[in-house]
Amino acid sequence: MNAIAFNDLHHCMQTLGDGNAIYISGAGRNNHVYNNFIHDIPAQNINASIRCDDEEQQDTIIEKNVITRVCGEGLIFKAPNITVRNNILYDVRDRTPDGAPCVHKRGYLVMPYGRVEGSVVQRNIFVSRIPGQALLFERTQPAPPSAPYLTPAMLRTCAADHNLYFNTTEPGWGRKHLDAQRRFGIEQHSLEADPQFINPAKDDFRLRPDSPAWKLGFEPIDLSAVGPRKH
Repeated sequence: MNAIAFNDLHHCMQTLGDGNAIYISGAGRNNHVYNNFIHDIPAQNINASIRCDDEEQQDTIIEKNVITRVCGEGLIFKAPNITVRNNILYDVRDRTPDGAPCVHKRGYLVMPYGRVEGSVVQRNIFVSRIPGQALLFERTQPAPPSAPYLTPAMLRTCAADHNLYFNTTEPGWGRKHLDAQRRFGIEQHSLEADPQFINPAKDDFRLRPDSPAWKLGFEPIDLSAVGPRKH
């Protein structure tokens, strides 16, 4: 069991590729990733902000993290019984500040393959600032004989609900996702709506009193203790 918490992570993956801000692999079960602030990563080759990279990372909890102004993908997991709960992903980018396309840009929530059954994706806020940006990547086709490890991994096998989706440049971005997933019985209470952050440009991700996220059960994320400290 490992705890990864209260870290201020930025400007990583500036040289190498296929890495992540937080990478969980070969770490066993019951890891807990919480209250991290991941921001300002202009790296063309970064894979994801938080990535669980094999099926042994079961029972990992990813909660109360804030991710903003990062290139690449948001969250990746491939194992069963993963909990993704009460996180904020705001402005995950598909290009670097100088316009170079990111190598990895499959979306905010990525399940490339593996057994994700029993996982929980609830009370998260996903906000895009790019029209047409991918929100979800899931593998729906059977594994080919040439790559048997590419097993289906689909959100519909998870307990996904009470999430908030919003695109500042594309009305209906979240609605398309909800319409597609509700026919499988998930995302029944999730919403497309402006989360009403106080000032995301200044990293103030507190919610205004009239935020629709409160009705979904979202809990405040306290980042006051994040980063280096004297003791």
